[in-house]
Amino acid sequence: MRVCKRCNLSKSKDDYYKDISRPDGLNTWCKECHAEYTRNNQQAKKKYLWEVKSQPCADCGNSYHPIAMDLHHLDPSVKEFNFNARRSLQKIKAEIKKCVVLCAVCHRLRHL
Repeated sequence: MRVCKRCNLSKSKDDYYKDISRPDGLNTWCKECHAEYTRNNQQAKKKYLWEVKSQPCADCGNSYHPIAMDLHHLDPSVKEFNFNARRSLQKIKAEIKKCVVLCAVCHRLRHL
């Protein structure tokens, strides 16, 4: 048994993910706390991206549903990752600074 550093509940070692970097080989948070944190973090990133993509297209000026809006890297040589990858919110914000918001049609036209 060990105490989770997040929820402070005593749980079986089976309730923890393995972490080979730690002396005891187990994560400090239980699986349940880890899942909750991941779920909340993913929701925060999705909400932020939704807000960013709610602005009008930089080329045509039209506004569409955020699903129809894309983030276009102005300089492809500085692109570090695609936005569908799992990254921290801080890294996502830094990557967005290299982009403009385009509607799907204008984005595809830029890539002709």
